[in-house]
Amino acid sequence: MTEFNLFAVEGVLWLGVIILVVYGPWQRLCVDYARDIIFEQRDRVFDVAASGHLQFGDARYEKVRAQMNAMIRMAHCITAPRLVLLIAYGTQSRAGTSRNDIWDSIKQIPEEETRTIVADAMSRVEMTAIHLMIARSPILLLLYGLAKAFGKISQMRKMIGDTVVETLEQAIAYEAR
Repeated sequence: MTEFNLFAVEGVLWLGVIILVVYGPWQRLCVDYARDIIFEQRDRVFDVAASGHLQFGDARYEKVRAQMNAMIRMAHCITAPRLVLLIAYGTQSRAGTSRNDIWDSIKQIPEEETRTIVADAMSRVEMTAIHLMIARSPILLLLYGLAKAFGKISQMRKMIGDTVVETLEQAIAYEAR
Protein backbone atom coordinates (compact mmCIF):
# COMPACT_ATOMS: atom_id res chain seq x y z
CA MET A 1 0.00 0.00 0.00
CA THR A 2 1.25 3.43 -0.84
CA GLU A 3 1.34 6.32 1.58
CA PHE A 4 -1.59 7.96 -0.25
CA ASN A 5 -3.73 4.84 0.18
CA LEU A 6 -2.95 4.74 3.89
CA PHE A 7 -4.05 8.36 4.26
CA ALA A 8 -7.23 7.60 2.30
CA VAL A 9 -8.06 4.59 4.49
CA GLU A 10 -7.32 6.57 7.64
CA GLY A 11 -9.50 9.42 6.38
CA VAL A 12 -12.40 7.09 5.64
CA LEU A 13 -12.06 5.48 9.08
CA TRP A 14 -12.05 8.87 10.81
CA LEU A 15 -15.05 9.98 8.77
CA GLY A 16 -16.86 6.82 9.91
CA VAL A 17 -16.00 7.53 13.54
CA ILE A 18 -17.21 11.12 13.23
CA ILE A 19 -20.48 10.00 11.63
CA LEU A 20 -21.01 7.39 14.36
CA VAL A 21 -20.42 9.96 17.10
CA VAL A 22 -22.50 12.72 15.50
CA TYR A 23 -25.47 10.47 14.75
CA GLY A 24 -25.14 8.38 17.90
CA PRO A 25 -24.18 9.66 21.32
CA TRP A 26 -24.06 13.31 20.22
CA GLN A 27 -27.76 13.29 19.32
CA ARG A 28 -28.75 11.85 22.70
CA LEU A 29 -26.42 14.22 24.52
CA CYS A 30 -27.94 17.26 22.78
CA VAL A 31 -31.51 16.15 23.51
CA ASP A 32 -30.73 15.37 27.14
CA TYR A 33 -28.98 18.71 27.62
CA ALA A 34 -31.88 20.61 26.05
CA ARG A 35 -34.37 18.74 28.23
CA ASP A 36 -32.34 19.62 31.32
CA ILE A 37 -32.47 23.32 30.44
CA ILE A 38 -36.22 23.16 29.78
CA PHE A 39 -36.75 21.29 33.08
CA GLU A 40 -34.85 24.07 34.87
CA GLN A 41 -37.02 26.74 33.27
CA ARG A 42 -40.19 24.82 34.06
CA ASP A 43 -39.04 24.50 37.68
CA ARG A 44 -38.36 28.22 37.71
CA VAL A 45 -41.96 28.94 36.67
CA PHE A 46 -43.17 26.40 39.23
CA ASP A 47 -41.18 28.18 41.96
CA VAL A 48 -42.85 31.45 41.02
CA ALA A 49 -46.25 29.79 41.39
CA ALA A 50 -45.22 28.09 44.63
CA SER A 51 -44.22 31.45 46.08
CA GLY A 52 -47.77 32.70 45.48
CA HIS A 53 -47.01 35.18 42.70
CA LEU A 54 -48.88 33.05 40.17
CA GLN A 55 -51.75 30.66 40.86
CA PHE A 56 -51.31 26.99 39.94
CA GLY A 57 -54.82 26.79 38.49
CA ASP A 58 -54.43 29.98 36.49
CA ALA A 59 -54.90 29.45 32.73
CA ARG A 60 -51.75 31.48 32.02
CA TYR A 61 -49.65 29.21 34.24
CA GLU A 62 -51.25 26.11 32.75
CA LYS A 63 -50.52 27.24 29.15
CA VAL A 64 -46.89 28.02 29.87
CA ARG A 65 -46.36 24.80 31.80
CA ALA A 66 -48.14 22.71 29.14
CA GLN A 67 -45.94 24.23 26.43
CA MET A 68 -42.78 23.51 28.41
CA ASN A 69 -43.94 19.94 29.08
CA ALA A 70 -44.59 19.50 25.37
CA MET A 71 -41.10 20.79 24.57
CA ILE A 72 -39.60 18.29 27.02
CA ARG A 73 -41.65 15.46 25.59
CA MET A 74 -40.96 16.34 21.96
CA ALA A 75 -37.32 17.47 22.19
CA HIS A 76 -36.15 14.40 20.30
CA CYS A 77 -38.25 15.53 17.30
CA ILE A 78 -36.59 18.92 16.91
CA THR A 79 -34.38 18.52 13.85
CA ALA A 80 -33.50 20.67 10.84
CA PRO A 81 -35.09 18.31 8.26
CA ARG A 82 -38.39 18.36 10.17
CA LEU A 83 -38.27 22.12 10.35
CA VAL A 84 -37.77 22.34 6.59
CA LEU A 85 -40.73 20.03 6.00
CA LEU A 86 -42.90 21.96 8.43
CA ILE A 87 -42.07 25.26 6.76
CA ALA A 88 -42.64 23.76 3.31
CA TYR A 89 -45.92 22.01 4.08
CA GLY A 90 -47.12 23.98 7.10
CA THR A 91 -48.68 22.63 10.24
CA GLN A 92 -52.17 22.64 11.56
CA SER A 93 -52.34 22.82 15.30
CA ARG A 94 -55.32 20.94 16.66
CA ALA A 95 -54.27 21.79 20.17
CA GLY A 96 -55.39 25.38 19.58
CA THR A 97 -52.37 26.85 21.34
CA SER A 98 -49.98 28.88 19.26
CA ARG A 99 -46.86 30.77 20.18
CA ASN A 100 -48.84 34.01 20.15
CA ASP A 101 -51.42 32.55 22.56
CA ILE A 102 -48.70 31.69 25.03
CA TRP A 103 -47.00 35.08 24.76
CA ASP A 104 -50.37 36.82 25.06
CA SER A 105 -50.99 34.82 28.22
CA ILE A 106 -47.62 35.84 29.60
CA LYS A 107 -48.33 39.50 28.81
CA GLN A 108 -51.56 39.24 30.84
CA ILE A 109 -49.74 38.33 34.06
CA PRO A 110 -50.50 41.33 36.28
CA GLU A 111 -47.34 41.44 38.39
CA GLU A 112 -44.38 42.91 36.45
CA GLU A 113 -41.65 40.88 38.18
CA THR A 114 -43.57 37.62 37.74
CA ARG A 115 -44.26 38.44 34.08
CA THR A 116 -40.56 39.13 33.51
CA ILE A 117 -39.49 35.84 35.10
CA VAL A 118 -42.02 33.78 33.13
CA ALA A 119 -41.20 35.58 29.87
CA ASP A 120 -37.48 35.03 30.43
CA ALA A 121 -38.07 31.33 31.13
CA MET A 122 -40.15 30.94 27.96
CA SER A 123 -37.54 32.80 25.89
CA ARG A 124 -34.83 30.49 27.18
CA VAL A 125 -36.94 27.47 26.27
CA GLU A 126 -37.43 28.78 22.73
CA MET A 127 -33.73 29.54 22.31
CA THR A 128 -32.89 26.09 23.66
CA ALA A 129 -35.06 24.57 20.93
CA ILE A 130 -33.20 26.54 18.26
CA HIS A 131 -29.80 25.64 19.72
CA LEU A 132 -30.85 21.99 19.89
CA MET A 133 -31.79 22.00 16.23
CA ILE A 134 -28.47 23.60 15.29
CA ALA A 135 -26.40 21.27 17.47
CA ARG A 136 -28.08 18.15 16.06
CA SER A 137 -27.35 19.07 12.44
CA PRO A 138 -23.72 18.89 11.32
CA ILE A 139 -24.45 21.23 8.40
CA LEU A 140 -26.20 23.84 10.55
CA LEU A 141 -23.50 23.54 13.18
CA LEU A 142 -20.85 24.22 10.55
CA LEU A 143 -22.82 27.16 9.11
CA TYR A 144 -23.42 28.53 12.62
CA GLY A 145 -19.69 28.31 13.38
CA LEU A 146 -18.78 30.06 10.13
CA ALA A 147 -21.39 32.77 10.65
CA LYS A 148 -20.24 33.27 14.24
CA ALA A 149 -16.65 33.53 13.05
CA PHE A 150 -17.59 36.23 10.55
CA GLY A 151 -19.85 38.08 12.99
CA LYS A 152 -23.08 37.63 11.05
CA ILE A 153 -25.04 35.76 13.72
CA SER A 154 -26.87 38.79 15.08
CA GLN A 155 -28.10 39.76 11.60
CA MET A 156 -29.09 36.21 10.64
CA ARG A 157 -30.65 35.43 14.03
CA LYS A 158 -33.32 38.10 13.79
CA MET A 159 -34.02 37.33 10.15
CA ILE A 160 -34.78 33.64 10.57
CA GLY A 161 -35.32 33.34 14.33
CA ASP A 162 -38.99 34.28 14.40
CA THR A 163 -39.88 31.90 11.56
CA VAL A 164 -38.02 29.02 13.16
CA VAL A 165 -39.50 29.58 16.61
CA GLU A 166 -43.04 29.96 15.26
CA THR A 167 -42.79 26.78 13.21
CA LEU A 168 -41.27 24.80 16.08
CA GLU A 169 -43.94 26.00 18.48
CA GLN A 170 -46.71 25.01 16.05
CA ALA A 171 -45.16 21.60 15.50
CA ILE A 172 -44.74 20.95 19.19
CA ALA A 173 -48.29 22.07 19.90
CA TYR A 174 -49.50 19.72 17.14
CA GLU A 175 -47.36 16.79 18.28
CA ALA A 176 -48.22 17.31 21.95
CA ARG A 177 -51.97 17.10 21.51
